[in-house]
Amino acid sequence: MAASGGAVSVSGGDDQITISGGEIRGGIRASFGNDSFNWLNGGYVRTSVAMADGNDTARLYNLSEYFLSASSLLDGGPGDDVLTFDNTHSARPERYANWETVSLENSTQLDLAGKLILGDSVSNTGVLNVGAGSTLTSVSSGSVVPFNATSRATLNNAGTLDLSGSPLTNTLLIRGNYTGQDGRLLLRSVLGDETSPSDRLVVAQGHIGGSTSMTVSNLGGPGALTRGNGIEVVEASEGATSDSAAFRLQNSLSVGAYQYYLFKGGATAGSENSWYLRSAVISPAEPAPVIPPEPCLLYTS
Repeated sequence: MAASGGAVSVSGGDDQITISGGEIRGGIRASFGNDSFNWLNGGYVRTSVAMADGNDTARLYNLSEYFLSASSLLDGGPGDDVLTFDNTHSARPERYANWETVSLENSTQLDLAGKLILGDSVSNTGVLNVGAGSTLTSVSSGSVVPFNATSRATLNNAGTLDLSGSPLTNTLLIRGNYTGQDGRLLLRSVLGDETSPSDRLVVAQGHIGGSTSMTVSNLGGPGALTRGNGIEVVEASEGATSDSAAFRLQNSLSVGAYQYYLFKGGATAGSENSWYLRSAVISPAEPAPVIPPEPCLLYTS
């Protein structure tokens, strides 16, 4: 559909709505049924998209905020609804409401400068899938949470969680479960002692599992000996638990005379499932042995 002006409204049945250009000023309204909405390559929806009752799907393909910013809301409505970002760069997670499954695919980037709420008043929660090659960023304090605070959301990461943008001390909160599917976690830390600031992944109430490689960039830290727990980079809070092999440090962190290593668990009560960087002094290399010269034999006549 390449439309201009007005509104789009469909009623009953399993409808398919496609936007590929033009401008819709009055919004899009679906009705009951298992509807499909496809927004491809461009065009503007100046108000909102409401999918209504049914197990609906929506696909945003090859779009950016240049087009998406005109829409105030993309609402999945009641039902088991699936939203797919396909080669799309988007922000403003509050725009996307009432979706049970959200997937980032094909080099998509979603910037969380706020709260992405999964599910609706019936399902209570949902799943966010970060596919291989796609990226989820957190700007300051982004979060992925369930519709119902007593439920748990799930984030599956086969791509990249990037917390390394400005400012330092970005956090990404997942209220529920986090599973690494050979994905990556990018952080920045000022590598010094245990009080050093760092970006952090926070998982509350749920479980940390799977496998994730962690890359930490040093933001001008001079290196120092850490004491106690060390520098926290993954916080398991509100009873969250973690598998022992959930994270591995991808890069070597050698700063001055200190080498930093990644550990699960700290020295204080309640820190058993969090993850920390702790440093050790790099042992100086053993000096090469000095080989004495061969003795000279003097002959006299």
